[in-house]
Amino acid sequence: MRTGRTEFGFCWEFARAGFDFDRFTADGVERERGVQPAETLARLRAVLDRTVSPPAPADSRLVEMIVHGEDIRRPLGITRTYPQEAVADALRLQIRTSEGFGGGRELVAGLTLAADDADFTTGAGPEITGPLLALLLVASGRGVAMADLGGIGVDTLRERLAAHAG
Repeated sequence: MRTGRTEFGFCWEFARAGFDFDRFTADGVERERGVQPAETLARLRAVLDRTVSPPAPADSRLVEMIVHGEDIRRPLGITRTYPQEAVADALRLQIRTSEGFGGGRELVAGLTLAADDADFTTGAGPEITGPLLALLLVASGRGVAMADLGGIGVDTLRERLAAHAG
C-alpha cells in the first residue's frame, strides 16, 4: 500500500476518477488489493500507523467513522453509542456538503431536522424528527434509518432518498 500519499497525489487520483468518490474508492481498492486475502490484510497492517489523510475538513473523519461504522453494524445487529457532539458535528458537515462530494445538502434542502434525543435543530421547512444518529444517516443517503424518523417532512425525504438510490 502507498505509505505517503500527498495532497497532490490524492487530488490527482481523484481527478483521474472524474471527481467521482465511488470510482475513486473502487480504483483504490483495485490498486491495493492483494492476490490473496492474506496479502491484502498484510498490506493493511503495514500501514496501520499512518497519520496522513485526505485534504478535507476534520469533521469528515467523523462522518466516515460513524456512517460507515453503522453501515457495518446495523446489518449485524450491533449497536454503538457515539458522543452526541461528534454526531452533531458530522451532521452539520453532511448538510452543508453537496451530494457530489459525499454530503446530503440536496437531500435535506428545505426541510427542518430536529433531534429528539439532543439539542439539535437545523433547516427550515417541513420538520423531520428523530434520533440525531438517524438524522445523520439519512442525510448521508442511508434509508435504513427512515423507520426511526417522524414528522411531516418524512415523505419528502423518503422520495428524495428513493431518487438518490435509483
